Amino acid sequence: MFAVAVVVLVGAALWRPLAVPQLVRFPSHLDETTHYSGTFTLHVDPATSRPLADPMTLPLEIDRRVRTVAGGGADTAVVEEAVSYRIAETSQRERHRYVIDRRSMEHRDDGRSWSFSPENRTRQAGTYRVTLPLGTSADGRYRIWENEPGRSFWMVGDPARARVRQNGLTLIGLQEVWQGVPVAEYYLAELGKQGFALDLSFGQLAASLISEGVDVERALDALPPADAPVVDAARDLRLPLRFFRDNDGHALVEPRTGMIVELLYSEEAITAAPDLAPLRELRDALDAATSPEVTALADALDALERAAPAPVYSLRYEQTAASVADAARRTKDELRKLDIVERYVPGGLAAVSAGLLVVVCAGRWRDRRSRAPVEVAPDAGERAPGERRRQPAPVHAGREAASGPPLHARSTS
Repeated sequence: MFAVAVVVLVGAALWRPLAVPQLVRFPSHLDETTHYSGTFTLHVDPATSRPLADPMTLPLEIDRRVRTVAGGGADTAVVEEAVSYRIAETSQRERHRYVIDRRSMEHRDDGRSWSFSPENRTRQAGTYRVTLPLGTSADGRYRIWENEPGRSFWMVGDPARARVRQNGLTLIGLQEVWQGVPVAEYYLAELGKQGFALDLSFGQLAASLISEGVDVERALDALPPADAPVVDAARDLRLPLRFFRDNDGHALVEPRTGMIVELLYSEEAITAAPDLAPLRELRDALDAATSPEVTALADALDALERAAPAPVYSLRYEQTAASVADAARRTKDELRKLDIVERYVPGGLAAVSAGLLVVVCAGRWRDRRSRAPVEVAPDAGERAPGERRRQPAPVHAGREAASGPPLHARSTS
């Protein structure tokens, strides 16, 4: 039994470093949907990119489904994220795929990772998206993969929500804030599918400048005749639009599991600015001229190039209360599983080992007591081993013997 107790004790000691990493992993079978609601605001006419006099705000609903798909294994999970947007009466859908390390929860560089379409292969190593790592900290920094710009950004602690008690859970606040980041090349195709113009003609640019008080035609007419071919070439140009993305997101995360329990809110925006590089020759011609009209046009183009990108559309949404409650329930289930694996099993093994050792020690103590020799006092007539036989006292040694020598000893003195 002692050997069994030692084996169980060793098992308890090795459980956490050996067994826990094999058991606590990203699930191989996952299918969860999260719901959000908010508003969508359109700032431009999609066909012309001209700003709207009054931006149009519409109700927005988002469903985000995250599920594992075929291709995973013992160490990795292949996860698909499908996001459906309902903006008033219209809807659109996008899909992304990630290959996740089931222990660290980090994305891996894998040929099966893509954004929006399998043709858009992405390199996502070391980033997170659908969950954060086990043991997430409010003081940590976590790289979050974003599909529109095709890169990652830091998620850090939210000082306004360092620690929050909600739905029976202790949560930490994290935030991801950035702005003015160019979108990935592949995302331009997605904007085109949504109906947004990806470039504008010189005439559209001129109309925008005219609305701001710049007499474009008069300035072009004031250029020397030698610049006429440059002006004609400029009139035929289409100027690409450069698109940028802003993000301001705040979430509550359960730190032990790394699960995102609530998206408090997310504000996202797409902005755009014309790329004036194709007008390089025209701008050189304008810089060489000296008339006031030409100078005004040159200054307007310079100002346009320095200006911040103009808003195209923006969204603001938050997780629904029912979806938050569902996420909290799932998180509690995962916490119970973690407690079983990380606390109860090794604790139980240690208790069993301790109990067995107590039983063994008690049994050995009883055995020693049962085998201990019993000492018996010798009889008066018997001689103890090694004891000299005692001589009997003389018969005549009466009471006086206690106070002096025998009588015959005295008589010989």
